[in-house]
Amino acid sequence: DYILYIGNQPIAEISVEEGKVVKLSCTIQKISDTSYLYWYRQVSRNAPVYILQSVAGKDNKSPDFPDRFSSKVDKSNEDFKLSIVTVLIMDSAVYYCAKEPTLPRCYGRSVQKLE
Repeated sequence: DYILYIGNQPIAEISVEEGKVVKLSCTIQKISDTSYLYWYRQVSRNAPVYILQSVAGKDNKSPDFPDRFSSKVDKSNEDFKLSIVTVLIMDSAVYYCAKEPTLPRCYGRSVQKLE
């Protein structure tokens, strides 16, 4: 297990019409080509669910999430975006971004809620 660094998401809430495109932005410091970046989604009080991992600009998506979900990394601006096309009502949730640090493996997990 790893302790995940939770990125900074500058906008607390976004409203979007069903069927439109939404881009969620996250600031993560020191992004490199070897950074493992993640997006998770949490619905109500359920545990966060893995959406995708991005490494060197390539997405490794959970099979539970369709091609409507994709990410884009801008290293120079320390920006990690999640795009959702054809937004559905069921996409309403809290979204978290995270970076896997280059630390040795740790036992246990750390969870932090963004406010």
